[in-house]
Amino acid sequence: MRELYLNKLRMDLLEKGIQDGSIDKVLIPFGSCEAHGAHLPLGTDTFIATEIAEKVAAGTNGTILAPPVPFGTSINYNQYPLSLTLSFETTIKLTEDILSSFIQYGLKKFIIINGHDGNIPALEIAARNIKHKYKEITILIVPGWWFYSRTLLKEQYQTWDGRGHGGEAETSLMLEINPDLVNLKKADCQIHKDVIEFSQHGIMVIWDISEVTATGSTGDSTSATQEKGKKLLDGFVNYLIELIEKLDKNNWNYDFKKDN
Repeated sequence: MRELYLNKLRMDLLEKGIQDGSIDKVLIPFGSCEAHGAHLPLGTDTFIATEIAEKVAAGTNGTILAPPVPFGTSINYNQYPLSLTLSFETTIKLTEDILSSFIQYGLKKFIIINGHDGNIPALEIAARNIKHKYKEITILIVPGWWFYSRTLLKEQYQTWDGRGHGGEAETSLMLEINPDLVNLKKADCQIHKDVIEFSQHGIMVIWDISEVTATGSTGDSTSATQEKGKKLLDGFVNYLIELIEKLDKNNWNYDFKKDN
């Protein structure tokens, strides 16, 4: 099996691969270190993003996997121990520097696999800044596996379409990825009904986690199962692999970019 991880590859293999085009895409996982309730580990977001990225990299040609970024912007989750949070500005700059480093060596195709919702604004800003500077590159941001889960798989869940911070879907994923890190005896169900009611028609309630849960998690983790996690993981990975294969067929050009 070919080596996927950038930091396990030797320089000579990287140089040859970039030059002959056998290495042409980079996957970058982003996570966080923050409380997800008493039943899940602090690294949940990183573990999930990395597992997805590893499987997608293994299933696509020419893809290398950057070391996962284990910290994120968690300012709305740091009311419970022990969140290690970056400012939005730090996450933006970190992302820009990582992308710029790859671009320096001629790589132009990037997929950011994000596992933490608090990173999304910073990742988008960073990606737009880099795209503005380097017009020839293409960046895909996968903001979160939960968008796939809430649309195509929501009927498999018992409560609130599986949603939640450490909720049914996320706990199910961890049961599939690393069940030894999950303690279902500590699972609970907390759904912030007031905020859900207030958040209709695109309205955003800017909350801190302690305002919507007494345990650090939301949703219904008591209904999580490994079977649900496997279905979600396999489905989302296959979706991303098919998407990347379609892009490869067009050399990552799309719409009017094909003519430039």
